[in-house]
Amino acid sequence: MLRRSLALAAVLCLACGIATAQTFSGVLSGSWWDPARSGEGQFITFETVGTRNVAYFAWFTYNASGGASWLVGNADYTPGSTSISIPVFSGAGARFGDAFRSGDVQIAAAGTVVLQYVSCTQLRMTYTGAQSFTLTLSRLVGPLAGTTCVSAPVAPSATDNALRPLLSSASQTGDARAGRRIPSIDEPLPQLGKLLFFSKALSGIQEKLRARPNDPILLYMQADVLAEQDPRPGSPEFTTALNSAKRAVSLRPSLGPAHTVLAKLYMMADRYPEAVAECRKALQDDPADQTALYHLVRALRKTDAKSEIPSLLKQLALLRQQAANKKREENRFKIVEGEPESQ
Repeated sequence: MLRRSLALAAVLCLACGIATAQTFSGVLSGSWWDPARSGEGQFITFETVGTRNVAYFAWFTYNASGGASWLVGNADYTPGSTSISIPVFSGAGARFGDAFRSGDVQIAAAGTVVLQYVSCTQLRMTYTGAQSFTLTLSRLVGPLAGTTCVSAPVAPSATDNALRPLLSSASQTGDARAGRRIPSIDEPLPQLGKLLFFSKALSGIQEKLRARPNDPILLYMQADVLAEQDPRPGSPEFTTALNSAKRAVSLRPSLGPAHTVLAKLYMMADRYPEAVAECRKALQDDPADQTALYHLVRALRKTDAKSEIPSLLKQLALLRQQAANKKREENRFKIVEGEPESQ
């Protein structure tokens, strides 16, 4: 029993992917920001100067009077380090364009910034100066073109080394697709399974609705199942889905997922302003609702209100990255050594 449990756990661990141990390097260079502080941002590079490794930091922000300002600095760092302390400075005195004179520049110390490595997509920045606070920085757009933020895998633990022979003897590769042909979702058999699944799910929901016709959760679920089948606008299925979603949000206005489904149905019917309104209501309930945010971007593209689309796309990219990071963390299985063997 214990051997089977260990072998299964090993397969699951291999399927999880390799944990990274990346620290500061050139692939982290680029634009960063704290999404909660839109309107300012950081440009950070990790470069070499001869045999030195140098971090350059530039922070676009504002001074105490409300004027735009830059805090800049650089510092050497040791490869493999996870923390860098950078003195930063502000400049004043010079003028823009033809009036610029180097002799007019006045440099003043403006505090210290400490950068801490968290992951390929996240840094922690602590500022100490006129004030002291810590920000969590994320990639503003994405990694440098042509680079991938990866590093050498973590050295295998004693448990890993003990599991490898068991895995090998059981001919397990960690690839669930090995020796199998995975059919396309568009093939007849998967489509039949999808239809049967939705039909069974819908019948169960409708049976409960007959007993509780004003249950907002059941109404939402009915609308969601029907919407997943992409009903044609004007069809009985579409009308039922639309009415169910509208009824659900009228009974419980705070039911964010119902607003999201209603937005999707409005999109199907080309009713874009109404879809926008429902997406915003869904996001009031859950600002991390990626589906609502995605539908909001799509709906806004069909209207004249396109100015906020770039910031929404950045927000959506950030949410997707955070969700991916969370999923990777959840998929890391830990095997406790010394567990008593089952009798």
